[in-house]
Amino acid sequence: MTLQLHEWKHGVTQLASGSFRFRVWAPEKTAIQLHLLDPHDRVLNMAAQPGGYHELDLNQVPPNARYFFRVDGRDLPDPASRFQPESVHGPSQVIDSAFDWRDSSWHGIPIEQYSFYELHTGTFTPEGTFDAAAARLPHLLDLGVSHVELMPVCPFPGRHGWGYDGVSLWAVHEPYGGPEGLKRFVDTAHGLGLGVVLDVVHNHLGPSGNYLPAFGPYFTVPIINQPQVAILATDGIRRRPVVLTATDGSESLAIHSVGVVGMSWDHRAVDGAYISAFLRRLAEVINTRDWIAEL
Repeated sequence: MTLQLHEWKHGVTQLASGSFRFRVWAPEKTAIQLHLLDPHDRVLNMAAQPGGYHELDLNQVPPNARYFFRVDGRDLPDPASRFQPESVHGPSQVIDSAFDWRDSSWHGIPIEQYSFYELHTGTFTPEGTFDAAAARLPHLLDLGVSHVELMPVCPFPGRHGWGYDGVSLWAVHEPYGGPEGLKRFVDTAHGLGLGVVLDVVHNHLGPSGNYLPAFGPYFTVPIINQPQVAILATDGIRRRPVVLTATDGSESLAIHSVGVVGMSWDHRAVDGAYISAFLRRLAEVINTRDWIAEL
């Protein structure tokens, strides 16, 4: 089995031509529609593509446009949404991945100097936001910490939670500050000489707001019995190449979009016969690509 890191092509991407491509994997659906809410309400048919994808290219998409994918008459959030400004049940939002990074002097920390502080954004400060947490990072530096490990920041129902019942796995919780707030946090940390590690949970979802089954067999093989809706093993995923592409894409997405180069993986996401190949390939890609030049 060969694992390859692919550029992010799920959800919404801006093409070299300047147009925007909306793309969703729904292999068991014959028709998917894009319900675009901005600048005015309209419903557009998407074209079925090989591999179970549905796509639509649009020349004019306003900044921060909100949208749903319409599946069997239901308006649902994008499975690869980058931002859910109105909760996990609301529309997804197109975001601009550009950011004025100020951390050009950041070159990482030798592994023998690692000292982690695990931080829960919602409880670290009374405000419970990335910006409020960033203002207190000098205190962690004084403790001798080298890295801040953020507990999961993907969206979950409500304002407060541990983050382990998230459902929009590629987005950032809006009450914390959304993707822009996370970028500011990382930029501030790097400016202080602190690394940032992100705890990612890509192998299970919470019960409220999980609409993946409506699109297709994203998660089909439970491996343990817990309250989460879907828990699976990488080597047991149906249509393995598609899901592994998404898993690799998440690593690339996080590095490119928010400057996080450390990842904490739940061991259950890579349990099974493919764990060695997965981790070897992941390490190879991270160590050989010029991430600074690509940011």
